[in-house]
Amino acid sequence: MISMDVSENFTLSQFLGGGLPKRAMTEMGMPLGREGRNLLLPFLAEVTGAQQMALWICGHADMMVYPPAFFAAGIVADKMVFAQAPGPLQSMVTALTSPLFKMIVVDSPKRFTDRDGFFLRSQAEKHEQMIVLIRNYFLSTKRGSSWARLRINAWRDSSGDGYRLAAVKGRMRSE
Repeated sequence: MISMDVSENFTLSQFLGGGLPKRAMTEMGMPLGREGRNLLLPFLAEVTGAQQMALWICGHADMMVYPPAFFAAGIVADKMVFAQAPGPLQSMVTALTSPLFKMIVVDSPKRFTDRDGFFLRSQAEKHEQMIVLIRNYFLSTKRGSSWARLRINAWRDSSGDGYRLAAVKGRMRSE
């Protein structure tokens, strides 16, 4: 496992050696309250800034996404779609099979099967998308989706000075 402390000025893109892989699913362990999700905002800003669509599916039944926080981070409002889907991914199949979205974030689905992992990876390959699956726990070599090309844990350091990133699976270079 590759692990490192990173400062505020060091980005997830640098850790990955160029960014999230296209045509792939990346799985990220980001427990709630640890601010790891903030690391995805620059990727969303880049996608929407290039006039491409992005989708964030929130799987939390008792939480909602706060869009103004995303827009304050430079995400283009009319290129970003938010959905609340605390149930299975099947409720979002139309959006997930659309080539419209160049980046899709599936944030903590309530249930996620091996078949769901295969489905997301195949859609990413078919539509040349970046798909990120966020888990509310830290990943390990035994805990996570076998269909993810990269598996990374990310959280804000308790000192507040930066983030901790730990690669569980995959190369640290985008393709």
